[in-house]
Amino acid sequence: MKALSFRYAVPGDAAIVAANLRAEDRAECLAMGTLDIAGELAAAIATPGTETLAVLHEDRPIGLFGIQPETAASDRAGVWFLGTDELNQYGREIVEVTRRYFALKLMCYSVLYNYVDSRYLASVKYLKLCGAKFIPEKARMMNKVLFHYFEVR
Repeated sequence: MKALSFRYAVPGDAAIVAANLRAEDRAECLAMGTLDIAGELAAAIATPGTETLAVLHEDRPIGLFGIQPETAASDRAGVWFLGTDELNQYGREIVEVTRRYFALKLMCYSVLYNYVDSRYLASVKYLKLCGAKFIPEKARMMNKVLFHYFEVR
């Protein structure tokens, strides 16, 4: 199996990843109220002050992940990751890269955070392996779906 590579995302990556999104990632986006997933990904790539990276297999994007500070001066930033089914073959490598990425970003931010669809057990497990701590009292419902709040410090 050929190793993954990474680069800063470009606008065309959004449509490719969105068109091939894992069913669980699509369900999570829809539960959050995101109907135009490709448009949201393209907006994330284009937003100043954010960082969006592409996960590549043979130079083809199979995942996107990013970080968005709350404000330009904030020490807190939201993190996210969406991928295609092909990404599932690289679980161990993705966990290792995510841990390193989180460690690097924690030099700039005191807290990385977001919400994850409680139905998406593989994502919850992945986040735990990457050092995320879940805070039950911050969980919330979105469109009748429970989302767990997590932080990485």
